[in-house]
Amino acid sequence: MEKMNELVNSTTKKLAERDKTLEDMVLAMKKEIEELKGSSQFIKLL
Repeated sequence: MEKMNELVNSTTKKLAERDKTLEDMVLAMKKEIEELKGSSQFIKLL
């Protein structure tokens, strides 16, 4: 039973770390999209 708990805890920790990584990636992409939108608006002004 203890091995099962260790496995579940380990898996939960790994999934939480991946979730955080994915959240960080999405935030970075959103920021880049906003910057690109700003660049395209600047180009339209030219």
